[in-house]
Amino acid sequence: MKNAGKQIKDVGTLLIVIGAVFALAVIYVLTFGDSSPLGYIIEKHFIFVTVGGLLCFLFGIIVRSKGRTKEDQANQQSK
Repeated sequence: MKNAGKQIKDVGTLLIVIGAVFALAVIYVLTFGDSSPLGYIIEKHFIFVTVGGLLCFLFGIIVRSKGRTKEDQANQQSK
């Protein structure tokens, strides 16, 4: 369990990246009005994609913070 803090921090980073992808997809579809199947899905489920992206950002920040705290605690115990 030595790297548990780093692994938790990596999950937080992944959630932040997923939130960024959701946000960029929404911005792209709103700006350019993409008529591809992906654009259609984003337009059809706009609220879900927007709220999902924001929640991914929020949870990613929280999880990354918890992972950093756990990693710092592990580093202090090893000294």
